[in-house]
Amino acid sequence: MEDQQAFDDMLTHIASKAGGIKPLLDTFFSFLERKTDFYVQFDQPAAGKASYKMGFPKGVAEKMVLQAFRQYKLQDYETVMGNQKEQPATLPSPPQTPSKPTASEHLTPAAPSTPPKMSSGSQPPKTPTTSSKMPPLTPSYTPDGKQYPIGNGGIGENYYWTQTLRDVTVYIDTAAGCRGKDVKCDIKAQALKVAIRGEVVVDGALEGVVKTQESMWTISTTTDSAIQQIVITLEKTRPTWWKHVISGHEEIDTTKVDSTQNIGEYDDNTQAAIRKIMFDQKQKLLGQPTSEESAMDALLAKASLVPGSPI
Repeated sequence: MEDQQAFDDMLTHIASKAGGIKPLLDTFFSFLERKTDFYVQFDQPAAGKASYKMGFPKGVAEKMVLQAFRQYKLQDYETVMGNQKEQPATLPSPPQTPSKPTASEHLTPAAPSTPPKMSSGSQPPKTPTTSSKMPPLTPSYTPDGKQYPIGNGGIGENYYWTQTLRDVTVYIDTAAGCRGKDVKCDIKAQALKVAIRGEVVVDGALEGVVKTQESMWTISTTTDSAIQQIVITLEKTRPTWWKHVISGHEEIDTTKVDSTQNIGEYDDNTQAAIRKIMFDQKQKLLGQPTSEESAMDALLAKASLVPGSPI
C-alpha cells in the first residue's frame, strides 16, 4: 500500500491537469501505446519456437487491465459520502517524499520537511496569514526597511520563499488533508495565482518572467501532522536575483544574498558576462582601459585610416 501511495501526489496532479478521470485514463493508455510495448500483440508461439522479445500474446493486455481493475472493491456512493461526513480527518494525505517526475507544469520534487529558520529582528514580526495554521515566521530588516534574505528569499503575504539564480521556490502552508483537487495553481509567464478550496491566498504579477512549462507545484507533508505545504517551483528565464516574488510585496535586500557559486556552474553567456565584469574591474584597478574602452579605441583607430577621415 505504501508503494502505491508514493504516487498519489503525482497522479492527483496529473488528473487535475488532465481534467478528470476519463482524460486521465486516455492519457495513461496513450502513454502505454506511445512509450511501451503494451499494445504490441502476437499469436501464442507454438511449442519449441522462439518466444517474442516484446509485447504480449493476444488478449493478455486486456486481461491485465481487467485484473488490475478488479483488485479493488466497488464502493456504494451513500456509504462513501457518509464516511466522509463523519470522519473528514481520515482523508488520505500525500506521502512525505513523492516521486520526482519529469518536467510537468504541476509537478515538482518534495519540499524540505521543515521551513528555513527565521532570525528575529528589531521590528515587530510580520507573519503570513492563511485559513490554516502557520509556523511563526519572523523576518529581520535592514535599516532601509528591506528583509534580510533567508535562503536567499524571504516572507511574503501567506507564503515564504527561497531562490537560486535559476529558480524560485514558494511555500504555502495549509491544513492537513489538503488534496490536489482542493488547489488551483495558475502559473503564467509573469503572474501567479493560488487558491485553496476557493480561497485565493496568492495573486499578483511576478518579479520576473518564468518558464511555464518547467514551473511546477506539488503538495508535501511537514514534520507537523496538522500542516501540509503547497510547494511551487518557478523556473526563471534568466539567472538573476529577485527582490520579491509578487510585485508590491515586501522586498529582500538582494545585495546580501549568498551568491557563492562556481563560475563553471553558470551557462556560457553568464560565464562570459561574469568574466567581462571581472576583467573590467581588474583593468580599472590597474588604470588600464576596460573592454568597452579598448573596443572603442580600436574602432577609432580603424576609422582614422579611412581616406578623408576627420580623426
